[in-house]
Amino acid sequence: MARGIPFEKGKPKTGGKEKGTPNKKTMVLETFCQDIIDGGMSTFSSAMSELAEKNPKLYVDAYLSLLEYVKPKLARHDTSVTTKGELNIIWKEERTYEQPKED
Repeated sequence: MARGIPFEKGKPKTGGKEKGTPNKKTMVLETFCQDIIDGGMSTFSSAMSELAEKNPKLYVDAYLSLLEYVKPKLARHDTSVTTKGELNIIWKEERTYEQPKED
């Protein structure tokens, strides 16, 4: 048996939180991380500058690993094919436009 007011198609839900509102744990974590970023950005920036001067390879590695938190990597897909016997691949190029004539 359903509790509360039953859902009716075409009518908005009553109660609960607004769509897109983060839950309490997410809000606390985001606030905590923002406080760390705000307080430590100048220290972090100078440490990265020093790392870039002393060890450029390590700087690039650190930069790329931090970049994943801003721009996630794309999922990798395995496209291997197993066949029995011979596999022939034919590449046919078709143009859907007219090439300009050379004078």
